[in-house]
Amino acid sequence: MVKLVAALSGLMMVNVAGAGLAQQPHPLNDVIWDVNAGVAVTEDELGAALLPYRYVLLGEKHDNPRHHDIQARLLAAIAQGERPPRVVFEMLDSASNTVIQAIAQGGFADDMAGLGKALRWEERGWPDFAMYAPVFEVAMAAKLPIVAGGPTREALKSVARGTPPEDAQGLRWERAYSDSQQADLVEELVVSHCQMVPPEHMAPMVAMQRLKDALMAKEMRAAERSGAVLIAGNGHVRKDRGVPHFLPLEGTRVVSPLEVREGKLRASDYLEVAKGLADYVWFTRAVASEDPCEQYKEQLQKLKEKAAKGHE
Repeated sequence: MVKLVAALSGLMMVNVAGAGLAQQPHPLNDVIWDVNAGVAVTEDELGAALLPYRYVLLGEKHDNPRHHDIQARLLAAIAQGERPPRVVFEMLDSASNTVIQAIAQGGFADDMAGLGKALRWEERGWPDFAMYAPVFEVAMAAKLPIVAGGPTREALKSVARGTPPEDAQGLRWERAYSDSQQADLVEELVVSHCQMVPPEHMAPMVAMQRLKDALMAKEMRAAERSGAVLIAGNGHVRKDRGVPHFLPLEGTRVVSPLEVREGKLRASDYLEVAKGLADYVWFTRAVASEDPCEQYKEQLQKLKEKAAKGHE
């Protein structure tokens, strides 16, 4: 079971709530909500508010192009500050370092398609690289250091088997989740995997999620002077756990681009606002997409068939 769960870590967590939403006018569309103050703010006000903070976490729903546009715009605003930050990507791991070094030397400046291919972006399971290209373009134009924040597949498999990660001290691995954090993460993982993996089999996935968060936080903390911006999914940037669990909250701000939902017309109708999971929520339209659970069923079946052949 551990091998199957570890293999599933390579599949992106689906957003069940966002699937199949009609593109109807919504009063919150493109509203930026200051969760702490309880008011709407402008993009300029948000950009200025983020400048003093050492660690800024920019969330996303992976397949929503508008979310990556928002990340690019906010990164450009932050890059204008006195301490241009390093940019840590969830989507990159140490296998990307050769390409990252080429970027630092001026490579791929006018070749986003080539960059996507060099990073094996879609081959590794991420959505169309063209959606992420604006974020890379901003970082490269401002000469911001690009950093791989994701663990290798081998490291994920290792913690899934119950082995403590290398450099546990540097990762602050001793900061275990509380019972409530653990239960909440298990519930999220069950839902995001379309109820197809029971809660009692979620321990390996919890360990892998924790490793991802701890490593991204470590890469952010490494930029003590310049600060860091994280590009990662909304599940990783939430303040009650995730990457902020391993960062000093007083120096951290979280922005979550969030798709609006039918029938939820007030900011307080959304968990991210009601529970303070983000400091700012930027509401956007939902993207139309195929049923993610049907896609997940197909992926899961292929993994089971592959595992069965391996035992023959």
